[in-house]
Amino acid sequence: MTGPAGAALEGHQLERLLSFLGAADPGSYRRIHARLESFFRWKGLGDGAGLADETLDRAARRLADDAVRTEAPMPFLLGVARFVAMEAQRKEAQRRTAEQSATLEPTDERAETEVAALEGCLEGLLPAERTLVLTYYREGSGRARIESRQRQADSLGIGLNALRIRAFRLRERLEQCVSAKLAETHPSAPSQEGE
Repeated sequence: MTGPAGAALEGHQLERLLSFLGAADPGSYRRIHARLESFFRWKGLGDGAGLADETLDRAARRLADDAVRTEAPMPFLLGVARFVAMEAQRKEAQRRTAEQSATLEPTDERAETEVAALEGCLEGLLPAERTLVLTYYREGSGRARIESRQRQADSLGIGLNALRIRAFRLRERLEQCVSAKLAETHPSAPSQEGE
């Protein structure tokens, strides 16, 4: 068995684990290993054998450190297995997210087309509408953005909610305009409506 970064278990760690599990014979160890593999398959995780090995390695290290205060091996092992499963699920989700973002990143040409479409749509707005939307969605965060939007609402003589509604409606118009321009430029490209 190996642990993190491929470090092999030391003899006393393995002996303590086998003693704790009551697995003096290889058949009982294999049954416990198979039960852990089933647990990981039930969780929908592909490498059940590897995750079962990782679970047993972690359990052996915890036992060797005298960090375990139980005489019930399976509940303890299943507790360790739950944490191993959560880590595996988190890693899988991160991998899928990375794959998706890699496939969704626009090409430079596509990004330039989108920017040109947005600029064209902004030019189609009335000057007051353009100023409103550009000021409202200006970069910033937290308190500075809140104060900026409150000043903008005050300068227009409207409430903050009215400003939000106007900005939202202008953004919707811009999104529709950009989608239409992109559809004209790239007829086979999927529209952004409904996203």
